[in-house]
Amino acid sequence: MPGGYMGKLAFVDLTSGSVGIEMLSDSMAREFIGGYGLGVRMLFERQAKQVDPLGPENILGLTAGPLTGTKAPTGGRYMACCKSPLTGGWGDANAGGYFGSELKAAGFDAVFVSGAAAAPVFIWIADGRIEIRDAGRLWGLDSVDAEDAIQKEFGDKKIRVACIGPASERLSLISGIVNDRGRIAARSGVGAVMGSKKLKAVAVRGHAKVPVADTAGLGRLTKAFAQQIRDLPGMAQALMKHGTCGFTQALVAGGAVWQGRRGTGLAALGAACLVISLAMPGVAREAGFQLSFAAVVAILAYGTALRRRRRAPSRCSTQPGSLLTTADAPDASTTFSLRASSAPERSGWSKAKGPP
Repeated sequence: MPGGYMGKLAFVDLTSGSVGIEMLSDSMAREFIGGYGLGVRMLFERQAKQVDPLGPENILGLTAGPLTGTKAPTGGRYMACCKSPLTGGWGDANAGGYFGSELKAAGFDAVFVSGAAAAPVFIWIADGRIEIRDAGRLWGLDSVDAEDAIQKEFGDKKIRVACIGPASERLSLISGIVNDRGRIAARSGVGAVMGSKKLKAVAVRGHAKVPVADTAGLGRLTKAFAQQIRDLPGMAQALMKHGTCGFTQALVAGGAVWQGRRGTGLAALGAACLVISLAMPGVAREAGFQLSFAAVVAILAYGTALRRRRRAPSRCSTQPGSLLTTADAPDASTTFSLRASSAPERSGWSKAKGPP
């Protein structure tokens, strides 16, 4: 088995309650690299044609690549993949935190879930063992409370949990899968797929180490790569300083969020400030960033005022399969960020330490 892989794939059928473990072949590991590659291959090979994305035949994969669980940059990420209820085609989303690394430590490169439970359940994976457990008491809880409850049940704060909240339970098509109190695989409607299976959470705990063929070589490459990223101008700096929100003005300017003519003008101003600031040194660059973010705030404020003036009803429905359109609300990751920022004691945020 190539370095970076644990060599096992878990398969859980929630309809029958069966659990299976298969070995990952060397050829598959080399030909379909990473969590994305594993997910594509397994769904292409095992997913039936024309399945309902919110039906039991849709397979949900939580997959990790060879760098996950190592000290390499991006080594904390995992991939959620399935047939998307938003598009009817391939769907994927990824998140950071510790869930992916802990899945590897528990002995698996991926877990694939099919079927649908009759009542809420969660999957417990620990050091090579897989169990399906009742989650009736967890259904209805938000993702933070559900994670806390599972950790308290087992008496272990190092258990990592990927779970869904009430929006996913109600099959909202923009809901995501949340881990580590705010990391979220937010795209493609993966949370709704998990909710359709009555799967509240996947909890993992393990103690295995990810095998690395050349530990010293990986360390050298990691150090060199990290230095290159730190020295790289432009968007890399914006991401390190501002996180994913650094993309907001570019998305708005590109038409991903419609806000009318006045909103478009503000978007253009924000994008121009961002582009100019990337070419400027020191204080000027910082000022450009601040102006571009001010433009984003103005766009959001204008959009809110515009909707109120039009007396537009809220599109946030509790009906199964409901969808918030891009023009009506931020995406799931932004929504969760706003929730977390309004409750710092729950999200782990502190002024002294910054975001968790």
